[in-house]
Amino acid sequence: MEQILGPLLQRASARLGGASALRRALRPVLERAAERAVGVAADVEVDPISGALSVMVFRRVVEQGDRPDEITLAEARAIDAGVELGDELGCGVRLDQLGPYLRGALVVPAEQYDALHELLHELMWDHDVLAAVPVRASDSADVVARLVARLRDGPFAERLLPGCDPVELEAHEMMLGGMLPRPFRELLAGIGGMQPVEGAPGLCLGEQGHRLLSPLEAQQHHAEWTRRHERPLSAVLDGEAPRTRWSIDWVPMAVGRRSAEDTALLVVDPLGSTADKPGGVLCLSLEQPGFWVLGVDVAGLSYVWHMLALHDLLEHQRPGAGDPIVAGKAEAMVRHLLPDLRWVDAD
Repeated sequence: MEQILGPLLQRASARLGGASALRRALRPVLERAAERAVGVAADVEVDPISGALSVMVFRRVVEQGDRPDEITLAEARAIDAGVELGDELGCGVRLDQLGPYLRGALVVPAEQYDALHELLHELMWDHDVLAAVPVRASDSADVVARLVARLRDGPFAERLLPGCDPVELEAHEMMLGGMLPRPFRELLAGIGGMQPVEGAPGLCLGEQGHRLLSPLEAQQHHAEWTRRHERPLSAVLDGEAPRTRWSIDWVPMAVGRRSAEDTALLVVDPLGSTADKPGGVLCLSLEQPGFWVLGVDVAGLSYVWHMLALHDLLEHQRPGAGDPIVAGKAEAMVRHLLPDLRWVDAD
């Protein structure tokens, strides 16, 4: 995984006594695994300082051939349009191709075994763990309830506000001027927001951590951007971002941060005017004119957060405060679970 390759190599390097020691120990292991995987001697480069790792095999370009050390001209030109018959072409080998052969190739002194075994196990995380996580819940009927139960039993529990009763939910809808999608009502009935605690982790969504808003905070955010929407010229003169492209039908759900400042708002689009469908979730940037369409509704987002929690990846820490390997895994998991994520430029 590119997101965590550098930190993994650096951690293994520190455990083995430096970059040179890691190169000497890791190269033969990957060379043995590659030869067993593709049938050709491989050239392995390891650079813990830059976080680079590559496995290359060299094949001779032929018109037709089926030997491991040969590649057809058509296949070769798909890689490099300038190759000719008889040339030697370097071909990269993906690490997941080596997966089935790594355990047998890990023949090293005992003092190196644990560090290299952990490194290789983590390098295969996206292949062995991430690829096995379903992109969608097989049954989404109770996915919000499962997330609520998980949050109540986890490290976020002490920050959760009590859920809203039916009267509060109806009042929230009246203040916003529209019906809330059923999964969103269910989430608010279970959790009425999260207390704003400085420095506390947020619910991870890639590079940002999110805090669920209480109905009152959501109404305040909604009123603020409605005000800016209605007076864009004076807002510009006052130095405020006009946000004229934000629909006043959107319902604020959570505020997101990367570091110390708010950077985004998660909102629900009840009418589906901008999201892929009614009830879809958008991530509005507070830093630039535009937003992310997540491609899921509140139930789908609850599934994303629940899967992150199951793999101990839900707590988003500020940059520099958390483990970069955990952060990289979380970002990869979010991208895997939100395959329809796309950016909309509002300029």
